[in-house]
Amino acid sequence: QFFPVNYLRNVALNQVRTPYVYLSDIDFLPMFGLYEYLKKAAPMMDLKEQKKALIAPAFETQRYRLTYPKSKSELLSLALIVPAFETQRYRLTYPKSKSELLSMLHMGSLFTFRFHVWPQGHSPTNFDKWRTATTPYT
Repeated sequence: QFFPVNYLRNVALNQVRTPYVYLSDIDFLPMFGLYEYLKKAAPMMDLKEQKKALIAPAFETQRYRLTYPKSKSELLSLALIVPAFETQRYRLTYPKSKSELLSMLHMGSLFTFRFHVWPQGHSPTNFDKWRTATTPYT
């Protein structure tokens, strides 16, 4: 239920008094407007009533180099996809929309995060579906 290798994260999770928790590594930049997006999307997904995960697609750069459910199909049936990514350069214009992010992916200044290194951990994100989605989906 918790992350055994991350004691401080477990302490923080034990102190949560809100209906939702968003876990993110410190070196990730959330998408512009993520809070407003999640505020609208979470009620649509009925996240409070069922054990569901929000999966944030992660992207990595060329320069810099989840307990998860038991199966990919279980995760895909329970996930709302929200974008999170890293930039290719130390300083880069922050994408303000999904279309800007997709353009950066197309130009090669962003990459799907570690998908080529650990596909079993990142394939549940289903980047192909996320790229064309216009509304939250499960």
